[in-house]
Amino acid sequence: MNTLKSSSSVVLFAIFTAIFPSVFVPVLAQDRSKKDLKPLSLDVGTLIQGEQGLQFEYSIEGGNVLKVGSQTLDKSSFSINFGTLGGVAKKWIKNASKSEFSKYYLLMKWPQILNPQKLEIITEKGTPLLTIDLEEKMFESWLDQLKNWSQSQNSPLKNIQLGLSENQFNADKLIKSKEGFRFCLIQKVDKNQSQICSGYYGISNVKSKVLMKPLNKGEQSVRVLLNGEEGKLKDLVPVEKGMVFRFFAELSNGVSFEVASKSPSVEIRNIQLNKSIYELYLQDVIPISPATQIEKEQYSKLTSLIGFESTIKDERKLWKFNLEAAQPTIYIMGNAGGV
Repeated sequence: MNTLKSSSSVVLFAIFTAIFPSVFVPVLAQDRSKKDLKPLSLDVGTLIQGEQGLQFEYSIEGGNVLKVGSQTLDKSSFSINFGTLGGVAKKWIKNASKSEFSKYYLLMKWPQILNPQKLEIITEKGTPLLTIDLEEKMFESWLDQLKNWSQSQNSPLKNIQLGLSENQFNADKLIKSKEGFRFCLIQKVDKNQSQICSGYYGISNVKSKVLMKPLNKGEQSVRVLLNGEEGKLKDLVPVEKGMVFRFFAELSNGVSFEVASKSPSVEIRNIQLNKSIYELYLQDVIPISPATQIEKEQYSKLTSLIGFESTIKDERKLWKFNLEAAQPTIYIMGNAGGV
């Protein structure tokens, strides 16, 4: 995703798969032995609709790994740490001051199935302990801080999406909490919402040091709910066009992922085949594959190619990306959070 241009306005939600056999089969049927094979394109402005429509693909492996489309939720992709900077990251930072090392930090990492706008810290009784709006300036401040610290080459801090210092949230509420609590990263757009919640943690004091540790609740039952009903641990579920799709998965370590999203409308504006690679232009919905957003000043160059004519108030977005012909499956970002 390093070439994917995104911002706080980009909404991600549920991972859907869009499969288009009616489009790909005729193209694949060409004689590949011909050396003068040229890229093919559809008629200008053609909108391509897949016969199979949208599907939601997921699986739970080993009880504590959730795969949703092309994305994975596990301990390597999702983690939350809390403590003094010296306690959680001193061995990776070379030039922070003593006062900086003594500050409390909340360090967070999450998979691409979410673009969170809010963090809720909730007690075991279900009452909110802290609610933090995750603003764009917080992400910018964290990136600036990472640049200022001289880190070791293999520093895991480089993979942390957001670090909040005690100056940015009420760390005392965590430090003084007598109850267990969990962290929920939330994205909400209109009536669409997704969230990832951690297992439960507790605070302990060891030799005057505040430590956050997972609460040992034993292995929990793994379960899946599809639109409110028990689901399989692995499935490929059709998603009805225009309807709200609800998915909930809870893993054995207490981590959960939940999404409620109206299925997006998929429009492919153009396809070209070059050897074994398709070049596609996808309108509005965002592909999970590395993609480039076409800027508005480039629209005029594309008008004759794909029939995408922009107006002054045009809010449509166009994404260009490549797809291997051998695996003609498109993973797209949904209406509000996720992938």
